[in-house]
Amino acid sequence: MRTLEQARAAGVSTGGVHPGGLLRVAEVVGVACRAQLVEADGVVVLAPAGRAALEGSVRAAAAAVVRGVDVVPLEAVAAAAGVPFVVARWALGRDMRWAVLQSGDGSWWCWRRSGRGGQRHLVASTVVRLLAVRAYAPAELHEAVVEAVSRVPPSARAGVDVDQVAPAWVWVAWLVSEGLLVPDDDASSSGSAVGGLRCLTELGVRSDMVMAEAVRAAGRPMRTKDLAVALREAGYAPSSALQLARLCPVLRRVGRDAYLLR
Repeated sequence: MRTLEQARAAGVSTGGVHPGGLLRVAEVVGVACRAQLVEADGVVVLAPAGRAALEGSVRAAAAAVVRGVDVVPLEAVAAAAGVPFVVARWALGRDMRWAVLQSGDGSWWCWRRSGRGGQRHLVASTVVRLLAVRAYAPAELHEAVVEAVSRVPPSARAGVDVDQVAPAWVWVAWLVSEGLLVPDDDASSSGSAVGGLRCLTELGVRSDMVMAEAVRAAGRPMRTKDLAVALREAGYAPSSALQLARLCPVLRRVGRDAYLLR
């Protein structure tokens, strides 16, 4: 049993006595053992508590890591679960509730599918709020998201590390998988640049739309008292203008009390 415990700790059958032999010996001598050999993308893994428990532990680790940023590198999931990368990829790839994608540079990313895509957490909702107001080129989307999230107070950021925000192409794949991306022809007909990314307007936040339209109409930087007028006409309390403007991802502060559309 000591050798079996060592094999369990090692996790992968990379050398020495093959775990399959140990399991066979345990079976012959009548030792109760729930461990199973699991093949994950060509790698044989010893699952001490069985296949189902192994998959469950990977999903639980992925859920914990993805919380807040929504889209994370698969390497982070593997590290959190304490399993080889291929095992994390295999386990999530078997679960239809998860999406796993490989980038052109060979890196892997994952996210949890949801019927309320874009409205779950800070980073995902920021992506959708930005794209619901205007089209963004993929190259500028990541920078806009990072800057907008960075302005959120740490107490409201729930521990989100802006350095973990996924590259733009990952968000494109995520938006497509969630059915949130407006086709290019629709974006072009609405006056957006060809090739720009755009989400459905109805997925945005109403206060964002109100302030964005006010800034567009003015054609100049607007102060919070000006935004308060537009918000009051839309049914918002004027006293909320300062807070809404400061946290609005679609506005960019260009002075002490001056905002432009991003």
